Amino acid sequence: MPRFSLKQLLLATTLVAVGCYALRWASPWWSIVMFYAGLVLILGGILVAINWPGQSRSFWSGFAVCGIAHWLLVFHPGLENGIPAHFPGVFVTHWFSAWSYNQLRPQLTVKPIPIGPAEIESIRGRGEAQYDLMSGFGPGGTPLPNLNSGEDGYFRGWGPGPFFIMEEDFCNVALGLWTLLLAYVGGHISLALYRSRGESTADCADGRG
Repeated sequence: MPRFSLKQLLLATTLVAVGCYALRWASPWWSIVMFYAGLVLILGGILVAINWPGQSRSFWSGFAVCGIAHWLLVFHPGLENGIPAHFPGVFVTHWFSAWSYNQLRPQLTVKPIPIGPAEIESIRGRGEAQYDLMSGFGPGGTPLPNLNSGEDGYFRGWGPGPFFIMEEDFCNVALGLWTLLLAYVGGHISLALYRSRGESTADCADGRG
């Protein structure tokens, strides 16, 4: 039965807390943080696997392989003709992330902060294709009052609200967390296989003796 040290439990608790906070306040900034955190760990794991022998190589090889595999299944760079397009439901982790967002959406509110139309593009330009935000007018020349930024500094919409965390941001953050989780699980599976192989080798040696 695996044993966990107090240091490991504190680290796991910290990571869970950071992950929950990132999901609650999901934004493009948190999406980037999660993506690059996974990228740094996977690249670091590859370097460790190349240079360190034994159990370290086994764990980090499994970590890197599973993390990269999840990226390919979710984002499929260069594989559009072989794998369906990226949308909620194409892979189980994205489907579950989108489903979780729909269940939690009423709790993912963002306090609106009214701002002027000319400020929108400097904050976040969602919606420029449909509305001339810089002029402050919408379709048919109707004025666009009550443009709102969220309290996290990202454009959330116009009108009285309520305003919510965007599904795209929530799913991107969740996919970053899924990558780290599946990579970690893959590393431990690889490590378990390595240890079982070592025990089998030792048993064979004892049998010959």
